[in-house]
Amino acid sequence: MPFRRCMLLMMFIAVPALGGDATVDKLSFLTGAWQGEMFGGTFTARYTAPGGDILLSYSELTRDGKLGSYEFEKFSMIDGKLTFSAYAGGKPMTPLTMTELSDKRVVFENPDKDFPTRIAYEVRENRLVVTLSDPHGDSDKEMIFDLERME
Repeated sequence: MPFRRCMLLMMFIAVPALGGDATVDKLSFLTGAWQGEMFGGTFTARYTAPGGDILLSYSELTRDGKLGSYEFEKFSMIDGKLTFSAYAGGKPMTPLTMTELSDKRVVFENPDKDFPTRIAYEVRENRLVVTLSDPHGDSDKEMIFDLERME
């Protein structure tokens, strides 16, 4: 009987992390501007505060003061699920659905798309680490964006 109660308790603790309580408001830890040196330039990402079931982001890579690439991102609720969609160079991407959520970390996955099939955002003190990986695909490719909070 104690084992059964323990298993039930574990189920109730795990469920909110995968669904029910997952709302865009839980992503407020991303809010602000983040920057890092990579790809031969400066990568900057800016996240709005969540509002109206949406959080928007814009990121850019500049080299020698010139725009190299850019991306718009949208975090929103779709069919009751917290979803991430990116628009690299303005082109839409297949959405990824939240699979993990804690106070300072969120993971989105879609095993049916090309790289990346998994995107993880984690705030560590005053750094944002974004990891793009492909655990569901044929690739062991991984890209890590280590960004520092801008003042």
